[in-house]
Amino acid sequence: MTDLGLLSKQYKQLHDFLRRLREWITTIKQLHYELAQQVDVTKVTEAVNELSQIIQFMIEVIPEEDESEWDERWLLEPPLPIDVVEKIREKNFSQQSLYIEQLRRLIVRLEKKPIQLTDKDVDLLDEIMLAASADVSEVFRRMMRWA
Repeated sequence: MTDLGLLSKQYKQLHDFLRRLREWITTIKQLHYELAQQVDVTKVTEAVNELSQIIQFMIEVIPEEDESEWDERWLLEPPLPIDVVEKIREKNFSQQSLYIEQLRRLIVRLEKKPIQLTDKDVDLLDEIMLAASADVSEVFRRMMRWA
């Protein structure tokens, strides 16, 4: 497979992940801001489960810069692209312990009662989505340079 083909495949995978991530976060935001006319329990459950897994992954791997120290389940199938983790780690480097604590509180509220998330919790979810979006954009730009 050519370099362009590899970039194209990577872009598709990242774009598909970003689309699902947006759906999960949008579902939680609709619930939080009470925008949904009718709550689809299945969609909320899926969003809570998937976002909880992503947040738990971040809690465990952000402090561990060396991937060899990660739990094996995260090495085999990380729920969030590694480049996204790196972006978030770099952005929150100076306040990493505070950021991890905020993620811990977010996961508790998310799993307990998503409608009671705080605005800070929603901002954390947006930050994850923006980092994933930036990653997709970077791959797209690299792909366009090859085209």
